[in-house]
Amino acid sequence: MYTTILTDENVVMKIPNSIMIQAAVFVHNEEYRLVRTKYEVPKDIDPDEIIPLIEENIKKLSFIVKDPQIKVLDTTLNTYVIVIDAYCKGQYEEPPRSEIIKVIMRTVKEYQKSRVKVSNE
Repeated sequence: MYTTILTDENVVMKIPNSIMIQAAVFVHNEEYRLVRTKYEVPKDIDPDEIIPLIEENIKKLSFIVKDPQIKVLDTTLNTYVIVIDAYCKGQYEEPPRSEIIKVIMRTVKEYQKSRVKVSNE
C-alpha cells in the first residue's frame, strides 16, 4: 500500500504507507486553529440577509482570530446548509464550535422574531 503524491512538477511519487506513518509529524499551531461549523437554516430565510448578521455576531466572540468565512454549502428540501470557517484561539475544535453554533441559533431566532414583529405591524 502506497501514498501517492503529485509534485509541483506534475510527477507522481509513491511512498510506502509504513514510511509515511513512521515519518509523519503533525504540527498544530498552539495559538489558533481553523474550526469548521455547519448549520441548517430554513429556506424561508434569505441567506443574503442572515449571513451578514451571523458573521457580525460571530466576530464578537473573544476567541475569534480572523474574520469568519460563511458560505452556503448545500440545500435540503426545506433548508440550506451554511458552513462557517473561523480561526479560533486554542488547540481544540469542540468548545469554539459549540459557541459558534449557539451564536447562530440565537441569531436565526432573533431574525425570525423580528420578521414576525414586522409582519404583525
